[in-house]
Amino acid sequence: MKNFKLFHTSRGFSMIEVLISVVILGFGLLALAALQTTIIRSSSESKAQTIALGLAKDKVEELRNYSILNEASNAVACPQVIRSYQCITGSGAAETITEGGVSFSRTWIVSRYVASGSVFSLNGSNTEFYTGSTPRNEFKSINVTVTWTAANTQAQFVTLKDAIGAIQPSDTSRAQNPIVGSSPRPAIARITDPGLIEGVIPIAVGDGTNSAATNPKPELVVGQSVVETRFDVLTYAGLSGGSANVQARVETVMTGCKCDTATKSASTVRGYRPTYWNGTRYAVPEFVATATPGYSPLAGEDASTTQSPLCRICCRDHVDPVGTDTALFSPYRAVRNGSGIVTTAHPHYNSSAVGSPVVTAGKFSEACRLIRVDGIFRVATDLNNDYFGLLATEDLQTPANNASSAVPDNYAIKRYQGFVVDYINERYTNSTTSTYNVPSATNATLLEGPRVVTLNAVDQTVDLNQPSSIDITAPIQVKTLHTRALYFDFLEQEAIDAITNAKASCPSQSGSVLSNCVLKKLPFTSINLTEIANWNSVNPDPIVVTNNDANATGVKRAKVTATSSAQNTPATIYTKAGKSNSGLLDLSFDAISPDDAIKWQDTQAFRVNPNGSVPPGPNDGTFYANLTMPTGFVGTAAVYSIRTGLPAQSCTVGSPVTNNTCSVNFTVVGNGLGVDNGMAVDVTAYNRATAVQQTSPSIANCTGTGNATGFSIRNSGIAPYTVNTCTNYAVQSSTNTNTGEVLTVPSARITKIFDGLQTETTRLSFTRINNGNIISVIFDPSSIVTTLTPSSTGGTCTFTCSGLNNSGNDCNASGPAFTIVAPICP
Repeated sequence: MKNFKLFHTSRGFSMIEVLISVVILGFGLLALAALQTTIIRSSSESKAQTIALGLAKDKVEELRNYSILNEASNAVACPQVIRSYQCITGSGAAETITEGGVSFSRTWIVSRYVASGSVFSLNGSNTEFYTGSTPRNEFKSINVTVTWTAANTQAQFVTLKDAIGAIQPSDTSRAQNPIVGSSPRPAIARITDPGLIEGVIPIAVGDGTNSAATNPKPELVVGQSVVETRFDVLTYAGLSGGSANVQARVETVMTGCKCDTATKSASTVRGYRPTYWNGTRYAVPEFVATATPGYSPLAGEDASTTQSPLCRICCRDHVDPVGTDTALFSPYRAVRNGSGIVTTAHPHYNSSAVGSPVVTAGKFSEACRLIRVDGIFRVATDLNNDYFGLLATEDLQTPANNASSAVPDNYAIKRYQGFVVDYINERYTNSTTSTYNVPSATNATLLEGPRVVTLNAVDQTVDLNQPSSIDITAPIQVKTLHTRALYFDFLEQEAIDAITNAKASCPSQSGSVLSNCVLKKLPFTSINLTEIANWNSVNPDPIVVTNNDANATGVKRAKVTATSSAQNTPATIYTKAGKSNSGLLDLSFDAISPDDAIKWQDTQAFRVNPNGSVPPGPNDGTFYANLTMPTGFVGTAAVYSIRTGLPAQSCTVGSPVTNNTCSVNFTVVGNGLGVDNGMAVDVTAYNRATAVQQTSPSIANCTGTGNATGFSIRNSGIAPYTVNTCTNYAVQSSTNTNTGEVLTVPSARITKIFDGLQTETTRLSFTRINNGNIISVIFDPSSIVTTLTPSSTGGTCTFTCSGLNNSGNDCNASGPAFTIVAPICP
């Protein structure tokens, strides 16, 4: 009897293998932990360095912002707030400042240099004007050092050096104007001509110089509270070949914030008065401290929400307390006496509702304008919306989609440019200083009227309020509107003096010459508010205007469409915008006060279906389907209307994929238009199959036929062959424009059938499709492309010989002839 041994195959891991794996994994995790620690430490150090540099810059600006040269007597002790050049001295003891959980120590050294002949030499005293020393004959060297301890306990520091000249503050504006005959050579910045950008309207300010604001874009972080709008105000000249030279750039951020008095900084923290227009530029803001009458940090950020980083200084600085005698943040809301001293501070509110209580403690809303001054964003004096209105837009004269442009008509642009200059002349050039800060709606209304505008030698009489009415046909036509606002800064005395001096020194006291002299001294800008203003219609108007189309690739607001209605039905669109800062923020951020909630408004009348009416009825009628296909799509997709229990009914193809017309003729109650779940839309025939000729890659293992049978297999080499490229598209989302219902993937009401085939169909089942509705279908811009070569399933590659070689055992010298057949798309 034989003995058999059973052999078992080992399964699983041995203990040694497990231990080795654990050791390797442990080394990896340790390395990853070390990397994570390094990244966190690096980020923390970068943030600390940025804060330290800002603290150093703040101190330099504080020392630079003196208002007089020296105190009444050299024996007078310097006050806490540096108000004189004489009192710019070294720090002595270090200042301790805590920012972002890090404690910083700030010191500064001041060295005084006095001119002796043509040489500046170090002088021993910082706080005394020596005999023979006169303004502009000396300067003080400033060396600011900020130190802190890093997370690794190593001491860190940054140092900032600058020089401050002894210039009488009243002479500053003279120093900024070039001497007659001089040739300053500033750095030249080249930009694309702003006038070539849609929605930008330049205003000529004389001598070939223009001013224009870039199109503002509101930014809202969904789920948080970061609300900002950014734009630049550009002054430029030297237009040539579509480019220009920048003379000045005012980089602007509007930010909406939620503030809380419970989180305000300590009373000793630094703060700043506003940056404001001084007649030449936006001035470096004045440093303030607790010794300034009435000043104390107002509030900090609301800790319960994520906001813009700029809210820190917005909540801290934006206050005009009683006793303030400098430029104001809100000059139209605070009250000043005849001496320019604030007697009633501007109020804050947590709601814009009329009758809302003033917030003296707790949370409130704030909207700030910030301007980059000397490289740092500073809170500026509030904007003021002087004039708000619609401009006529281009009429594209296309049969299917009339007047869909958001760009103002060329005649309307030129008429508006003339209006702005006329308005400025009426308010500033031809007026006294008493009207400079008093907007006049009456003047604006008078100046809007008809004027002759000439373009390309063609005259046309243009009124800013035209067209009085716009014809629109439901629902295949779209009209996009355009609205603008003209903003002016409140003029403080420095700016008023600059305008007065500009008038006095102007070569002419009338006409365009005087106008140009004044225009250059004014802080104004015209801004495109199409993407910011609030748009609506009055129910039951048979017209709809988009207020924020998230799926739009261009303008997301102001697109007007009409629903079904009888012939010549009147309708009206309204657009509104706030008077001050909040009017330049996204609609998700409410006005900051009851007076700010009172908005400018303009209207546009429409006439719906001027040439006929759309058939009424809950079950019969017409709806439309607009398809947005991916770039590169070739062909025509098909659209069908689907009714419960009945065959699909094809829609009339649009041009080529927009305005597909779906006519419904079915009168049985319970199916058709106007009935819940009575209709659906099928989109099909959008997948593509394309034949492409290629020679690479070579097809392997081609088999012989005919007289080549029996020879060894061959590769196709460089023989050309045809392959099929199959493109598979997918619907990304769909919206019933007139009801606002949105279907997104993966939605139970977006059903894909036969996915990947040329006969693939996507069914869109809206809750209700009414007569005149517009179904917008967005396809995913990315697509899956599959190339089917003969090596794929179903492909073949064969060859034959045109003749045998002398030995009869292979093809002759001319080689084999290949026949290559690629598989077809499904």
